[in-house]
Amino acid sequence: MTYHTWGDDWPHWDELYRAENYIASYVYRWSWCRLQSKEKYGTLRYEHIWPPTYKRNGPIIRLPFPLFHKTIQGHKYPRYLISWTSSWLYYRWMWWGDKILGRAVRKACIKFPNVVKEITGDLNWL
Repeated sequence: MTYHTWGDDWPHWDELYRAENYIASYVYRWSWCRLQSKEKYGTLRYEHIWPPTYKRNGPIIRLPFPLFHKTIQGHKYPRYLISWTSSWLYYRWMWWGDKILGRAVRKACIKFPNVVKEITGDLNWL
C-alpha cells in the first residue's frame, strides 16, 4: 500500500481524483449502485456500495391501495410490500455492484496508469 500526504511532491493528485470520479460514475452507469469512496493518504478506499432505494433508504415497492394505509394519530402511512434493505434482492444487487466495481477498477487501471497502486491498494480480490 502506498502512502502520500498533502505537500509532498507527488504529481498525480488530479489523476487520482479523476480516477475516483470515473470509477464511481462507471459503477452507477452499469449497476445503478452508488459507490461511497474516499481518498486517504493517497489511496482510494471503497467503503460502501448502495443499491438504489426509494427516498434514500426506504423500500422500492409499496402497496398503492389506501386500504392498506396504516393510521397513526390521524396520519396515514403506506404499508410496504417488502422491506427493501433486508430483502434477498437488495443484497444480490449489492453483489452485482461489487462485481461492476471490479470491472471499473480494471478499466481505470488502464485509463490512469500512473495511479494503479493507489487505485488497487484497498482491494483484496482484484
